[in-house]
Amino acid sequence: TIAAIVGYRVHVRVKEYAAEGDASGSYLLFLRRLFVLQVSVEAFSWVLLLCDVWSYHQDIGLVVASAITFGLIAIGALIYLCLPSAMVMWLAVLTIGSTIAASYSALSMPWFFYAGIAVFGVSLHRVAMMQWRSFMQSVDNAQEFARRQEAFFATEQERLQAVETERRNTSVARNEERNRADLEQRQAMAALASE
Repeated sequence: TIAAIVGYRVHVRVKEYAAEGDASGSYLLFLRRLFVLQVSVEAFSWVLLLCDVWSYHQDIGLVVASAITFGLIAIGALIYLCLPSAMVMWLAVLTIGSTIAASYSALSMPWFFYAGIAVFGVSLHRVAMMQWRSFMQSVDNAQEFARRQEAFFATEQERLQAVETERRNTSVARNEERNRADLEQRQAMAALASE
């Protein structure tokens, strides 16, 4: 219930956010931190549910709790991949909480189960961060390409304007030379006609 209330509050604030009113981006940073807090509360809520599932004393509790533990870790990593800090909080809270919940259950689990939870959480984080870095690198490359294209088109535009100006200047000079030659020819013809 707490996670739903916090989630709704975050949703309403994000929905009402206007970039024009937040030139410095401080409110957006606040919303991001609030979202990370909401993810932390949500992960803790799932840990509490897992504690209840781990308290079942039958073997089915072991299977269901293990499946839910690994499934929640994986699903949360994918859901919050768009914001790495939220994903880290989800993975940290759920991995640590699941390990603690499993260790306090009445079922005795082998040591490699706890190591498996930790390795699974860490490996998901590493893979997700590699994908995030790759995505950000492609965004940076696209922005760099756009800047280079813009610079190239600006240089090309300047070159074309210089060529056009030179062509106009050459055309004007030719016209003036032709007019001067016509004037000289007329003067020479007028001088011959007057003799």
